[in-house]
Amino acid sequence: MQVLAVGQQYDPSTTEWPEGCLYNYDNSGHWLHYMLRDPSDLEKSSIQSGEATFGLYIHGPVIFLLHRFGEML
Repeated sequence: MQVLAVGQQYDPSTTEWPEGCLYNYDNSGHWLHYMLRDPSDLEKSSIQSGEATFGLYIHGPVIFLLHRFGEML
C-alpha cells in the first residue's frame, strides 16, 4: 500500500506534475490532491493540521467544490 504524505513525492515514477489542485472520487473515497512545486511552510502546515472548510457552488450543470485549509487563501 502506498502512503501519501504532505511534502513527499506523490508518485516515484513521475517527477513532473502540473501545479494546481485536483479532486477525484473513486472506490477508495474522495481525493483532493494539491500539486505544489515548492509549498511554503504555511501551505504545508495548513494542509497537514489546519481546519478544513468545504462548500459547494452549483452554476448550471457545473458543480464547484470550494475548500480551504487553515490560513491558506
